[in-house]
Amino acid sequence: MKSESVASRRVMLRRRGKPVRDTRELRLLAAHLRQMDLSFEAGWTNAVKTLGRTIRDRRLELLLTQTQVAGAIGIGQVSYGQIERGVVGARLVHLLRIAHALNTTVSKLMDGVKL
Repeated sequence: MKSESVASRRVMLRRRGKPVRDTRELRLLAAHLRQMDLSFEAGWTNAVKTLGRTIRDRRLELLLTQTQVAGAIGIGQVSYGQIERGVVGARLVHLLRIAHALNTTVSKLMDGVKL
């Protein structure tokens, strides 16, 4: 079995339909991808926090406790609290159950959320 060195491997990435072989261009492309990933991560974090605030505001309007809503949707109070604080994103099934428990729709909960 032949062993290939890293230098001898050809990296075939495509940029605007052309193969990318230049190491400088590969470095620039990698930096661009990292920047995109970081900006997506920041956008995702803001979206999760915004959704959590909206859920919390709706729960407080209805004078419900976290424990009551968590019990209604079938998850623990700690997990529900993490969703409200934006520590974790809600799974779709939980988001549907939360909307039902809060007498609203998922689209109304997602109104202020931007990615």
